[in-house]
Amino acid sequence: MLDTIKRIVYRTPKIVINHKSKIMEVKGDPSVIYKKNPILLIKMIRIATESGVYLSKEARNGIEFNVRCLDDVPVKTIRNEFIKILINDNFKDGLNMLKSTGVILYMMPEFDGIDSVTTLTDPRIPIDLWHHTLKVIENTNPTLEDRLAAFLHDMGKIETMDVTEERVSFSKHAQMSEEIANKFLNRFKFKKDIIDKVCFACRYHMSYHWSKINDKDFSKRIDRFGYDSIKFISNLLKADTIDEWRLHKLNRTMEVVNEKMKENYISPIKKVFNSIVRWYNDIFVKDVNFNTLYF
Repeated sequence: MLDTIKRIVYRTPKIVINHKSKIMEVKGDPSVIYKKNPILLIKMIRIATESGVYLSKEARNGIEFNVRCLDDVPVKTIRNEFIKILINDNFKDGLNMLKSTGVILYMMPEFDGIDSVTTLTDPRIPIDLWHHTLKVIENTNPTLEDRLAAFLHDMGKIETMDVTEERVSFSKHAQMSEEIANKFLNRFKFKKDIIDKVCFACRYHMSYHWSKINDKDFSKRIDRFGYDSIKFISNLLKADTIDEWRLHKLNRTMEVVNEKMKENYISPIKKVFNSIVRWYNDIFVKDVNFNTLYF
């Protein structure tokens, strides 16, 4: 990794890393350098994330002061740098640097006010939305789709938070999160299949009720959403779950979903197969493992 970072810095001569102090800085006046080469505004954060170092105060302040220079950088270039930060093992430091320098706010104006949002419904146990989001990302699989869904799934809470003496509520925040995710992902030209998948997860990530629907409705939802989509949502739900009771409820929900999947889709297949067995005595249904037909 060190050799890789040295080569990166060599190709970007205005960036210098002091590996002893773990500080990255710019050689010269940051404002002049950033205006001349605005991609450095986010590229420096990506390199710092990958190398496990931090920006110097001057470099960080320079990015914050000149963040609007990103207007001169193609959105796909910004997107690609952001992706590398998000899927990196050191994503927390990277996202925190994006936040402290104002780059995330530049990319997503809806991000404004995130520090004032308490995620728990009990205001006596405050956890701000930003740290909750980082925790959910940490709990997800390190794939682009999973981490994008984790990053965006609660952004609607910024707009929908309602605080009373008794509780904090976020009415229809999932729908608002879907809208924000759709705008953000389209703004930075993500692929349509990624946009659809992430927006779907944002909209339905509060669906703890899969176990309560009847067989007919369940079949309709499987036909509409697809089993992979339900599995994707369940992974986000698990990452988003902060207490043992909800985790137990979610695990039980997925057990019921599996059972209903087996009853509604595997059993009919098995019946057809059994009818074939009766006609062809040399085929034995007991040798077929139907559990392999679903996860």
